[in-house]
Amino acid sequence: MTRRLTIALCLLALGLVALASVSVWAADHAVTTGTTTVDCDVFDGGVAAGDTLTLDGGARGKLIVRDCIGAVGNRITIRNDTADTSPVQITGSVNFPFRCENCEHVTIDGTGGWVGMPGGAYCGTDTGGTDGCGIQIASTAGAASNVAFIDGTSKFVTITGIEFDCADIAGLGLQINDHDYDGHWPAEWREGFLITENYSHNCTTGEGLYIGPNWVDGGGVDDLRLRDIEISYNYVHDTGKECIDLKSVVSGVNVIHHNVVEKCALNPAGTNSGIMIYEGYASIHHNTIINSLGNGITCWNTYVPQSVENTYGPWSCVMQNNLIIEPQLSTGMRCGSNSGGIAVTDCQMRQNTIIGAGTYGASLSSGTSWTGSTVYENIIVDSGTADILGSGATVTNNKTGTVAARNFVNAGAGNYHLTASSDAVDAGSVAGCPTDDRDGVSRPQNGGTDNDCDIGAFEFEVEDPPPESSSHVQYVRGVVQ
Repeated sequence: MTRRLTIALCLLALGLVALASVSVWAADHAVTTGTTTVDCDVFDGGVAAGDTLTLDGGARGKLIVRDCIGAVGNRITIRNDTADTSPVQITGSVNFPFRCENCEHVTIDGTGGWVGMPGGAYCGTDTGGTDGCGIQIASTAGAASNVAFIDGTSKFVTITGIEFDCADIAGLGLQINDHDYDGHWPAEWREGFLITENYSHNCTTGEGLYIGPNWVDGGGVDDLRLRDIEISYNYVHDTGKECIDLKSVVSGVNVIHHNVVEKCALNPAGTNSGIMIYEGYASIHHNTIINSLGNGITCWNTYVPQSVENTYGPWSCVMQNNLIIEPQLSTGMRCGSNSGGIAVTDCQMRQNTIIGAGTYGASLSSGTSWTGSTVYENIIVDSGTADILGSGATVTNNKTGTVAARNFVNAGAGNYHLTASSDAVDAGSVAGCPTDDRDGVSRPQNGGTDNDCDIGAFEFEVEDPPPESSSHVQYVRGVVQ
């Protein structure tokens, strides 16, 4: 046998072994509409790292998935059947009709579409972000019930293309936590979550996305703390409390960006926020918050002890390129801490546009030293009490006063992009200028004689006219249509 033939036969054998490995280790398991529990240890012979669970389309009852353990680069995927003629519709008269318990390195994915899906349908913040969710979850259990729960040891989970429908309950949409699982933090974390391109709505007494535990409530200090969390491109509306609530996130890189939330904090009105960081820190940027009855964005700490502050952090809340329209009963953007909490003294509010706050446009609560924090190059107008409460922060080069004075494209129709005659154009500085604006337009655009950044969430474009509205919804002041 020649050396070349020997090599060829060896390569063929290796290829056959590889194909056999794929067939064994990358199986696609069908989950029929009658299936209520998937135990990955035993279901369909066992679900291994790299496998897929494909949910049949159409209506089904509750579904519990547990003990699905993927691996780095070899995740387990739970998805809708793209060859079916309808999305997956999980509906149950139970609390949490969908649960993923002890799910690690798992992707729950409804973005694949289905046969006959409307053209251009999308799930999340893009145009028509309510009709392209391939997995739709709703509870019909009434009071004190909720829609979806990610619990147990779950970590490194991606959740995308899912609708969380609270219309028939008095609870919340998506919850990630577990008071009953007493982990051993800080050796163990709830970490590595990506929550993107989802639609949560009509959670009229609860939150749309409720991520993490209170520091001391309902299970004590053993509840797992969070790190490395990303919440992006979600569309959330009509919630009793926060539209997006991220709690006990005390380490890693945490970001909330490119979300659209509207009509948040309806019950009790004025005491909650559109987007909330409670006990922890994050970068919050490129979001649109419309008509919240509470605060627009809040970063607040109450119970985190000094020992944690000294170990974790960096305890910096950065709020940039956000558009906040009429937080009617409270503040547009707020940082603060109660007397018992750590002092999160690094609060950065930069290049935001805040319209019509009920009290303060930007507020850094009194009683805390905010030396080193900045309220920098924002447009903050038509605030009920005052545009800025700085409390020792560096307040620099903001445009305040009235909507009329800013020369927006069409404020009456909710278009807060700048015109060429706006005094915010080229009025900022190059230092600290973000690379793009709320719409992704690169900064600076050099619309004038220099190369300075524009103030506020939007950069004026010389060549291309701004869009007709500020987001995928058409907003008239006081009314979301």
